Amino acid sequence: MEIALEQLSAKNDEAVRLRDEVDEEHGRYRALFEDAPTCFLVTDSIGVIREANHRAALLLGAKTESLIGETVLSFVQQDDREGLRVRLYEIAKEQVTRYWEATLGPRDDHGVPCAFEVAPFRDPRSPGPGLRWVITDISAQQQARTAMQNALDRERNAAHRLKELDEFKNAMLVAVSHELRTPLAAILGFAQVLERYRDLDSDQASELLHRLVVNAQNLDRLLGDLLDLERLRRGIMKPRFARIALSMVVRDAVAAMDVAGRSVQIEAPSVWIDADEARVRRVVENLVANAFKYAPGSPVWIRVVPEQGGAIISVDDTGPGVADDLKKTIFLPFERGKVPSTAPGTGIGLSLVRRFAAMHGGRAWVQDRPGGGASFRVFLPARASDPVVETATDDTSDA
Repeated sequence: MEIALEQLSAKNDEAVRLRDEVDEEHGRYRALFEDAPTCFLVTDSIGVIREANHRAALLLGAKTESLIGETVLSFVQQDDREGLRVRLYEIAKEQVTRYWEATLGPRDDHGVPCAFEVAPFRDPRSPGPGLRWVITDISAQQQARTAMQNALDRERNAAHRLKELDEFKNAMLVAVSHELRTPLAAILGFAQVLERYRDLDSDQASELLHRLVVNAQNLDRLLGDLLDLERLRRGIMKPRFARIALSMVVRDAVAAMDVAGRSVQIEAPSVWIDADEARVRRVVENLVANAFKYAPGSPVWIRVVPEQGGAIISVDDTGPGVADDLKKTIFLPFERGKVPSTAPGTGIGLSLVRRFAAMHGGRAWVQDRPGGGASFRVFLPARASDPVVETATDDTSDA
C-alpha cells in the first residue's frame, strides 16, 4: 500500500513538473510571440483572427483584444482584398506557403505597405485548420527602393539630356555650317567690290549696298533664330506681353523684309491682342521667309483673321505644298520639307514659329491650301481679353 502511495506521489510530482515545464515553455512562447518585432497572427482558413501579438495590434491600429474575431481582409485596402481572398483559397486548398505584398489601411490616406507570408497552421487547441501570418512593414524598404529608382531615373534622364544636347549640337553644326557662310561670303564679296572699284556709278553702288544690307539681315535673322532656339531649349526666354495692334505688327514685319520681285498681299482687319510684339514679328518673318524658300515664284498671301478668343495669322502660297507625313515633323528643329531640295535654310524657322505660338498659349500648324499649295497658320489667343475688331472691312494692299 505504501509502495503504491509512493508511486502515485511520484507520478503526481512528475505530472506537476511536466505541467510546470509546459507552462514555462508556453510562457516563453507567449513572450516571444508578444514581444516579437514582427506582426504575428493566427487565423482560421478564411482569415478570422484567433491570436495577435502586440506588434500586430500596433500595425493594424487596434487593441489586441479587439482584433480577436476580426478578419484580416477588413484591414487591407479595398484594391488588395480580392487578391487576398484568392491567395487564402490557394493556401487552404494546396497547403502551401504564399508570399506577396499588399497595403494595410486605412491607417492614413496612403496606407502601410507590407509583405505577407501566410502558411497553413494546425493549432491543437482550436478546431479546424488555421493559418499562420507573418506581416512585415516594408515602408522603409519601399522608400529606399523609390529613392534608388528616382536616382536611376535622374541618371537616365541626365544621360538622355546629354545625348539630346550632343545630337542638338551636331545637328546645329551641320545645319548652319553652310548657312552662316553664305551671307558672310556675300557680305565679304560685296564689300570687297565696293572697296576695289571706287569708280562705280551710284546705281551700281546702291545695288551692292542693298545686297550687303539684305545679306546682313539674313545673317542677323539666322543668328537670332539660333540664339532664340537655345534660349527656348534652356527655358530662359520669357514673353513680354503688351497690348498690340496685330495687323500693324504683321505689316511692319513684312515691310522690313526684302520682298523685291515677289507678289505679297496682306489682308488684315485691325485686331488688338495681348502678345509679345518681338516674337510675333519673328513668327511673321519666319513664315514669309519659309514661303519664299519653298514656293519660289509663288504669290504669297498674309492674312490676319479674328477668331473666337484670339486671332489667326495665315501665310499661303501656291507652291508644292507639304506632304501629310511632314505636316507635324516639319515644325521640329532642323526638320525641313523635301522639296525643293536645293532651297537654303536650317530647319529652325518653323520650329521657332511653333514654340513662339506655344509661348503665347496658341498653336501652329500647316494645311493644304484650296487650289494647291500650303497654308501655314498660327493661332494667338487674346489672353487678357477678346480681340477687338475695329472694322469689318478687309484692307487689302500690296506690301
